[in-house]
Amino acid sequence: MKRTIKLAVLCCIAALAFVLSSCEKKVVSVQLLYNFAITEYNGDIFEQRTVEDYIKSKTNLYGAQSFEAQSYSECDQKCKEAFDKAVANFSYAELDALGLSKNTSFAFTAKRYSENKTTITIGEWRYPKAE
Repeated sequence: MKRTIKLAVLCCIAALAFVLSSCEKKVVSVQLLYNFAITEYNGDIFEQRTVEDYIKSKTNLYGAQSFEAQSYSECDQKCKEAFDKAVANFSYAELDALGLSKNTSFAFTAKRYSENKTTITIGEWRYPKAE
């Protein structure tokens, strides 16, 4: 009888351990790589370095950056928030004061590749300011 009770208790403990472990919520996260860069640059090639230096002085978001979240859309949202915060530091007046050529134009963008290798633009800031 004692042996049967011990066996029943062990079975209950094993069943409880199994139930508790199966309730464990698995956290799946996604990590995506984004590229923050000057795109569509038109103007004097020697001034491009001046533009790059200006952008790098205003934000640390230049080049490849990764964001992690629970889904692709959450990663994109984190990237968009970081991009918007970065470009809030850019100033058309400051860029005008750099003495860039009259025909200089560019876009600063945040992009990533989708699963099917198409480019997804998350954010874009253009110079000169559209009128």
